[in-house]
Amino acid sequence: MEGQGDMNRYCPNCGVPTRPSTRYCHSCGYDLYAPPGQTGQRSYQPPPPPPPYYYQNYPPPLPRKEGWIAVLLALLIPGVGHIYAGKIAKGIIILIIMPAATVIIAITSYAAVMGGDPSSFNPVPFMGAYLVIYVVLLAFYFWQIYDAYMTIEKYNRSLSQDGKPPW
Repeated sequence: MEGQGDMNRYCPNCGVPTRPSTRYCHSCGYDLYAPPGQTGQRSYQPPPPPPPYYYQNYPPPLPRKEGWIAVLLALLIPGVGHIYAGKIAKGIIILIIMPAATVIIAITSYAAVMGGDPSSFNPVPFMGAYLVIYVVLLAFYFWQIYDAYMTIEKYNRSLSQDGKPPW
């Protein structure tokens, strides 16, 4: 049995590959040894080469972002996880709110303690308010970590579905 390497020419009429030893095309019956134009049939031209790689004009795909990196950044510096995720304005707002709230709480706590006579200061009325403020601030801190992770998940989901980021 002859291998594929033996098929090195094409029928000038229909373009089917033929063996060099074949006199007539097994597909259309064309006389392969007839001079071109003698039988009045057209000469076969091989198909043009395929177009260049289809995606060569498109930008490379955007890389996926890692959720653990966003969590780590949000743990270390609140707001930076959102900046990593591409939500820059949200990240800057969180980056400003967290330290500002902490400083305001520290200053008011110090003023409450040292503003009056330290011997006559009774911190009990302020404990409830400061406890609520600290719990809210702590909840905001953990929320921004969770939100940074969920923002990365939304980003990656959009990349895999549409090929582009959601924002």
